[in-house]
Amino acid sequence: MIAADTTSLTEASRALPGKGGAAVALSSVPTPIGEALFLVDSALFVAGAIVLVILVIRFLARREDPLRAAPPRPNVFREDSVALVVVVYLVAALGLSLCMSALAFEDDAVVTSIVVGSGAQVAGAVACLVLTSRQFEGGVRRLMSGPAAGLQRRGLGLAAALSVAGVGLCPAVGALTVWTVTQFAAGYRPGGHPTLDALEQGQPTATVAALWAGALLVAPVAEELFFRGVLQTVLVGLLRSRWWGIAAASLAFGFVHLSQPHAVPALVLLGVLIGYVFERTGSLLPAVVIHVLFNGKTLIWEALL
Repeated sequence: MIAADTTSLTEASRALPGKGGAAVALSSVPTPIGEALFLVDSALFVAGAIVLVILVIRFLARREDPLRAAPPRPNVFREDSVALVVVVYLVAALGLSLCMSALAFEDDAVVTSIVVGSGAQVAGAVACLVLTSRQFEGGVRRLMSGPAAGLQRRGLGLAAALSVAGVGLCPAVGALTVWTVTQFAAGYRPGGHPTLDALEQGQPTATVAALWAGALLVAPVAEELFFRGVLQTVLVGLLRSRWWGIAAASLAFGFVHLSQPHAVPALVLLGVLIGYVFERTGSLLPAVVIHVLFNGKTLIWEALL
């Protein structure tokens, strides 16, 4: 991890985001592979910065809200919809934890973490899907694919551009956060992400596959269904503003990972980028894809280093 002395940004950024969402950034590992990944990280960072600058310039030049023409999402989601999903998640986590304890699996912390964490996320995702089928006009299909014009080339191009921005900028923000904190608290050591820590310890093939599946499938789908599909939709209605809805949902997305405080700024930025794509396209699918790419890049970097 980055301390007040000399450590690589890669080590600092291994502690970054969400379930399997840690991201390795700007590596300076003195090996051929490390140097190659450093070049890729640098290129992604520059590309992401360029994308963000272009979007800001276009926004200022047009002097109009780019979300004004965003497709509508007719629904009857309410605050109790959010509360219900949270309760389902917590009850599932508690129930699975008790089951693992009763089956004497509590000694295997990694397996228990996979079963409880992914199981609770699946339960929460199912709750989101049930609510969507009943309270969202057009049901699950409309939420995932958006209206007929929701995934036009322009929308797909925006999603691709912000995928680059997310993968390139968020890890750097996380590493910069760690560096900044250590300037004021030299002894600070950010904790590693459980998924990456488990992979570093060496696991049976089945366990590795389950960790990857949780990071690349379960977490992106479950988290986007809740934070963007349900929570952001509810907040946009409550706050009567797409921008405030994106901001509030992104803050919730970041602070739910408060066990890794150094990762919160990076996750909030990722949430804003994903939330913006969701509003502009009207489809949750690009949001899930960006989340998958972010997590996938992290796991690949971890495997290579």
